[in-house]
Amino acid sequence: VVFDLHGFNLGMGCSGVRVGLREVFREGYTSKKVRIITGRGVNSKITDEPVLRSKVMDMLINDVYPPIVSWSEVGNVGVLELEEKGVREWVEWEMEMKGRLFRKAGGILGNVEERLKTSLSKDRKDRTKKK
Repeated sequence: VVFDLHGFNLGMGCSGVRVGLREVFREGYTSKKVRIITGRGVNSKITDEPVLRSKVMDMLINDVYPPIVSWSEVGNVGVLELEEKGVREWVEWEMEMKGRLFRKAGGILGNVEERLKTSLSKDRKDRTKKK
């Protein structure tokens, strides 16, 4: 899996990685390697150094759970490689959380359905008594 962030600013780049990781989750993680092409920062307007790479690396450690370790590809500082184990653990975590969310939503909907049935039944009994 490769995410190419050439030409992206900081906000778009980090959002692109988040969306891409969610897509990896949705499609099912099968690749052994996830690479993010951030570029070398040649067109960076802020500094002459690659800004996006360090921001993406920071986001993967601090804003993603469980954290995903990344490093610059050997011989190419414009490409990040993500730790396979970290991506797999993140995908498993996301699947577990999604399952919990659906189970919780199902429980809430079940309670709402039961309350509606009880309320409708009570309402029918009240109408019958009034007649």
